[in-house]
Amino acid sequence: MQKLKNYILVFIYSFCIFLTNLSFAQIHPKFKADVTYKVKTGFIIPHSPVVRELQNGIFDIHEIHVENKLWGSKHANKNLPKPIFGFYFSYSNYNNPNLLGNIFAVIHYAKFTVFKYNFFSVQTKLGTGVAFIQNGFDRETNFRNLVIGGNWNNQTDFVMDFAFDLSKKSSIILGYGAQHNSNGALRRPNLGLNIPYVSLAFHYKFLENLPKREFDPSAVDTVKYQFYTQFTYGQKKIFWGDPTTFYKFNFAPGIQFNLKKNRFLNMQMDFFYDTSIPYLKDYEFEIKPTDKWLISPFVSYEKVYGNLGIVFGLGYYVHAIYDTFGRDLTFANRGGNFTNRGGLKYYFKNWYLNAYIYAHSAEADNFEFGFGKRW
Repeated sequence: MQKLKNYILVFIYSFCIFLTNLSFAQIHPKFKADVTYKVKTGFIIPHSPVVRELQNGIFDIHEIHVENKLWGSKHANKNLPKPIFGFYFSYSNYNNPNLLGNIFAVIHYAKFTVFKYNFFSVQTKLGTGVAFIQNGFDRETNFRNLVIGGNWNNQTDFVMDFAFDLSKKSSIILGYGAQHNSNGALRRPNLGLNIPYVSLAFHYKFLENLPKREFDPSAVDTVKYQFYTQFTYGQKKIFWGDPTTFYKFNFAPGIQFNLKKNRFLNMQMDFFYDTSIPYLKDYEFEIKPTDKWLISPFVSYEKVYGNLGIVFGLGYYVHAIYDTFGRDLTFANRGGNFTNRGGLKYYFKNWYLNAYIYAHSAEADNFEFGFGKRW
């Protein structure tokens, strides 16, 4: 009965979006959007023994996608004639209403057409956004959920779609992909949820005769290299159910090499000040002031879509107290000399804002955000 109610709610929501598009159809093409209704069928991968507690078979995820190739900045429209940007809204309970509850997400994505022939096309979508998971870990009321520590999480989604046109305005889309939920160690526990899925979608085009986006070579950055300086602020929790928040500050000078076609190689030196280090374990020695500092060279690859940059890379601590105690698996922050970072930049010419998930050996350490400047 509950599943039937969910389908009815999704249908009503879809119908409202349909009517909204008809209402704005004659105003301006930027107020219109192509609409897709998608159903994903997936399951939770038990990448840790405690994740099995949240598994409850196969479940559905319902999504409404809206997209318009005119959305995005003028810069993005000039140097990216192929991608289409959009948003989707999703609902599910992962078939576990007691331990996880209702799960809502709002995701921003870019869609690329990889191949097209007559009525058939192959597309990819890469998206990231915010997910609200109703029931996180709680020592008293939800102690069996040892995977998700807080309500607010990041959701990242990648899918490969195969579209079959039914008419000039409608198509059926089959796909497969994977999504990930994690809070970046803002709250513990934070093992994350990994969900592979297959999908079925119906796409309807409200947009017709839009102006064609022409490629403008002047919109592509041709500078061979630039220096930059970056500042980030991060925070995290290291004890389960403990409200204590620890802070992490980062200053990073670096150099950015242009690999052409809006692809860049970044090389920087990270200087961290981490207030959580004295609390990671009981040390057999005295903590010195310099032990709170971490130093790591870091190399990352960046692809820029208009004003938006997607960054991921790898680093290694050349100065860290983690050398002293290694990977002690009994503590929330695992010591590890290898570092990982992935996230987004948004450029305002040479200034930019950033938001990253920072990890030690693929174990999320903290969420960080800040700003930087290219010189």
